Amino acid sequence: MGATGLLKDAATVGDVEAAYNLGLLHFDADRRQEAEQWWRKAAEAEHAHAAIGLAHLLQVSGRAAEGAAWARRGAEAGGARDAEFVGEVDVHSGPEVRAADPRARDSEAARAAAKGQGRAPAAEAAWAQAVRIVENGRMNFDELEPLLRRAAQGDIVEAMTALGELLHHTGRRTEAVLWWRSADDAGDPRAAYNLGVIARAGNRVDEAERLFRRAAEAGHGQAMSDLGLLIKRHRDNPREAETWLRKGAELGDRNAANNLGALLLEAGRPEAEKWLRVAAEAGAVAAMSPLGVLLQQNGNEREAERWLRSGAEAGDALAAYNLGVLLRSTGRHRDANYWLAQARRAGLT
Repeated sequence: MGATGLLKDAATVGDVEAAYNLGLLHFDADRRQEAEQWWRKAAEAEHAHAAIGLAHLLQVSGRAAEGAAWARRGAEAGGARDAEFVGEVDVHSGPEVRAADPRARDSEAARAAAKGQGRAPAAEAAWAQAVRIVENGRMNFDELEPLLRRAAQGDIVEAMTALGELLHHTGRRTEAVLWWRSADDAGDPRAAYNLGVIARAGNRVDEAERLFRRAAEAGHGQAMSDLGLLIKRHRDNPREAETWLRKGAELGDRNAANNLGALLLEAGRPEAEKWLRVAAEAGAVAAMSPLGVLLQQNGNEREAERWLRSGAEAGDALAAYNLGVLLRSTGRHRDANYWLAQARRAGLT
């Protein structure tokens, strides 16, 4: 029985947290009717996050009054901070919710955001201030969040995505996904990529492919890399996989360069060295060990040692192992034993 079945069994007999998580699974898969059913069950048992999620679903489906009531209940049950994403909730003077999350692809707000219209001066100012904070290296989430929220509520698509990333980083995954979907609806490739990562983590391969492809077609380098890798692993189409990996690598994405190099290495193509080198020089630790081994095989032991040592010192167990083997072959047993021991400690034998 899969995770959904286990959660359903538990939720059916009254496990409130299971009902909430089951709703979350359905929501992530865009099955909104099922998500509403299980979030309502959990919300009726005073689960704050379920009430907030239910409030959002009701609001975007045109049931604003009921959504406002659930937002109020969620805030009163302990989700006042999370309730902000549904809109402004005054838990003392009565429910008043203002939609802050344009979701439907045909909504006026989404169309305006996609065209760069409808950006209020206050939202622009908040976004500019948030950008300055990040550029100055002051990653204070408590300072950033209200600025990003103000900008996102003002239909600044980049802020929707950035707010989602902050929320996801601080453990508020449900709200993060809501904002990413809003930004994706408005055409932001970074949001589509983030949603693809969530779908991939949930083993929803078809959904992940669709999202990665949308982001890749819009020029997102990391999406090109992840799409190529997904196609290679799940679609048995090495030609298309190579096409996307090459596009990402040529765009300057080091992960794409590493994955392209690995694909070419598997196929025995000399071009593998070029892309592994590009990736390694850009700081991709995963590329350093295969590049070092390839250089060693081609007789360039000095450079091979340099790359294997760089990878080993960066914590890559395979690089440590291959460095130990190279050092042993050149008679430097003490140094070799040290790196082989490091590899063993990391579980590599």
